[in-house]
Amino acid sequence: MGESIEKVMKMKKYLTIGQVAKIKKVGIKSLRYYEKIGVLIPAYTNPDTNYRYYTLDQLLVLDTILLCIDLEIPLKKMNNYTNADDQFQIKLLLEDGKKIASKKIKSLEQSLSKIELNLSHINKSAAYQDKKGLYTKHVLQRYMLRTPSKPKLSPIEYQSKLSELFSLAQEKDIYATFPHGTIEDYKDRQVTNYTFLETVKPEFETDLIRIIPEGDYLCFQQLVATYPDTQDIFKNIFQTREEVTIIISSVSVTTFSYDRMFMEFQTLI
Repeated sequence: MGESIEKVMKMKKYLTIGQVAKIKKVGIKSLRYYEKIGVLIPAYTNPDTNYRYYTLDQLLVLDTILLCIDLEIPLKKMNNYTNADDQFQIKLLLEDGKKIASKKIKSLEQSLSKIELNLSHINKSAAYQDKKGLYTKHVLQRYMLRTPSKPKLSPIEYQSKLSELFSLAQEKDIYATFPHGTIEDYKDRQVTNYTFLETVKPEFETDLIRIIPEGDYLCFQQLVATYPDTQDIFKNIFQTREEVTIIISSVSVTTFSYDRMFMEFQTLI
């Protein structure tokens, strides 16, 4: 009886589980898993041998399963694409897949922008590494995610502020980059302090981001462990202006050592 069933299966162009696995280059264990969760049930299972058989049409179903895996759509959600007549809505799946793929592309583009921005910082900083005394440097427009802070934070307080900003950036889909530091805003002899993370240009308007203008900056470098008096460094600037902003940014270098981390003090000329 079993042999005649096998012949019937062959005549109707059924495929064994091994043939399906070979044609579609998937593991037999994967096919058994798809059966277990109900997304690809064999068209026929021989009760005598327990051999599983699939129709040619089911290869298209398997293609859809593999597409879901590629798009990271959970297989258990495949039932969401079946209508009341138990017909698979491939167009709906592809439309959802397009949205997911577009989101992935956008994320990769943002990551690439982040990498390029960080490399740009490192390459531009190389010319000024270990620079002594005051010097002038042209800096492009920057975007800074910032939070109020007190003056001259301790290392632990500073790292805590940075952690807050990284969490906020992730929550708001803002791509933070390597440069970080503090901002000192002087007005009427009063100073307001912020801790910041530099970011990729955001795709939406937000009060969380402060735009720092492009221009020529007067700069000075100092080890992070020794915090100088910024009003003394830029004495001439403070003597001629009522409002002064000081950016104190980490120096991007090819190698990093916390003990030798320099900060660059910058003010727009």
